Amino acid sequence: MLTKDKDTQYLAELEEKEREEKAAEESKLNKPITYKFLLTFTIPTILSFIFMGVFGAIDGVFAARGISQQAQGAVGYVFPFFTVAMSIGAMLSIGGTALIAKKKGQKLIAEARENFTMLSIATLAISLTIAVISWFARTPILRLLGVPNDPVILGLAMDYIQPLIVMMSFIMLGMFFVQLLIAEGRPLLSMFASTSGAVVSTSLNALFIFVLDLGVMGLALATGIGYSVPTVLGLIYFTINRKKGIYFVRPKWDIRALGRSATNGLSEMVTMLSISVTSIVMNNVLTDIVGWEGVAAAGIAFAAMGITSALFMGYATGVAPVVSFNFGKKKDLEQSGERSTAQRQNLRLLYKKSLVIVGALSVIALVTTFVFSNLLVRIYVSPNDVCCMTDGVITEPCDAHQAVIEYMIADPNVPFNEGDPAFMEMMHYIGFDMCTGDLHPMATRGLRIIALGFILMGFNVFATAWFTAFNDGLVSGFMSLMRTMVFTLILLVTLPRIINPALDGAWLAMPIAEVLAIGITVFFLVKMGRKYHYRKSLPSISAESGE
Repeated sequence: MLTKDKDTQYLAELEEKEREEKAAEESKLNKPITYKFLLTFTIPTILSFIFMGVFGAIDGVFAARGISQQAQGAVGYVFPFFTVAMSIGAMLSIGGTALIAKKKGQKLIAEARENFTMLSIATLAISLTIAVISWFARTPILRLLGVPNDPVILGLAMDYIQPLIVMMSFIMLGMFFVQLLIAEGRPLLSMFASTSGAVVSTSLNALFIFVLDLGVMGLALATGIGYSVPTVLGLIYFTINRKKGIYFVRPKWDIRALGRSATNGLSEMVTMLSISVTSIVMNNVLTDIVGWEGVAAAGIAFAAMGITSALFMGYATGVAPVVSFNFGKKKDLEQSGERSTAQRQNLRLLYKKSLVIVGALSVIALVTTFVFSNLLVRIYVSPNDVCCMTDGVITEPCDAHQAVIEYMIADPNVPFNEGDPAFMEMMHYIGFDMCTGDLHPMATRGLRIIALGFILMGFNVFATAWFTAFNDGLVSGFMSLMRTMVFTLILLVTLPRIINPALDGAWLAMPIAEVLAIGITVFFLVKMGRKYHYRKSLPSISAESGE
């Protein structure tokens, strides 16, 4: 009798503990949908995306400033490969986040933990497979990426890609854990992990480039180690934090859940794969138009764009767990035979208020890019920056005026204007030729033209994240495919042929693709509104919509 009483008491304690865990989980995401809550919850993710944008731009800055403009070009050629690997990590992390947040809304906490552990192992296994295949195929990969048959550029690209391949698992797991921390209701910790990685990467870049003189290999090592920081922090958090929420448990191999996660994250994977394919095509187009300098300019423009566009991209990602939670809770209530009016109301408020916030953030991103475009590009290259070449090979970024300082001492009449024929003759006399100084204006103009599409891009990006949050990966994947690949590739191939100068045609491909994609976005947002109950009118909403 005593044993039975103890068992009953133990079971009661377990049930009470489980109820407390569920209540704690709901308290993080189950809030009234106000502008204050949405901004408070998503600002850490927005800041995290900004830091990740800075993180992604660091290699280019150190390549251009610490090594050479050719190194910046080599980094630009390898970037699409890096994006391919990241796209697979994004597919499982963002798709898994939507699935896990939905199950938390349905109060299936134990199942969410099993799915999380399974997805972590799957991410590790996939990353190792990609690394092994890429290592043995690295030379064909560089050729596929469009690296020209130039021994200097090819050597730099090889030095950069090899460490990235070796550290592939850390990179992909870092992405996975950063996203899952948001689903865990810990956006501040997610931001800290991203920020810490960026700080470590920046510090190591300075050490590897300026102290140890490791060149582009040092850039790649710093990037890999920087991404390892979120990986280590994620492993520690999800291993030690075992009182509540999501943590590692014995995995239950649920192929259906793995497939659902992959389907949910399909749009993000398609987006990043499309960016990779588009980048490869653009690199080839720019190489044909202006040579490797065009690839370097594009790398600068896209890196700067990644920082400012992080405003609306961060919001779209940050709000997704709130959407998934309310959608999952609505389904849980309906399956229990209860009314789900509050959750339907929340979904409609999420939709309406998010459109306002995304519109405001997109305008801010556009204005910021135009106002600070010159400054953003100057981080990489100054308007008067020149480089010294010997037999067509850039030896180092240099100040041409310093190169002739000894002649100035002897003859004060040596001209300072690098465009002056006498100056160029002097440079040639001492064994140097000059690179063109067109990189800064080329990158600045490209950045401003691309930014023209920011307002529509904000809504297009939000719509794909919105449907991913509803676990509708097919719709979001189709939208991403049309926007980032089909429209962009068609325009990228055709516009340079009909627009003069051809370089402007290449830059215009992206903003015009956003114009074409907004039609698809509006169509699906309207069509799917009743299915997911975010456009159905409710009597009590009008009173809350002014919050």
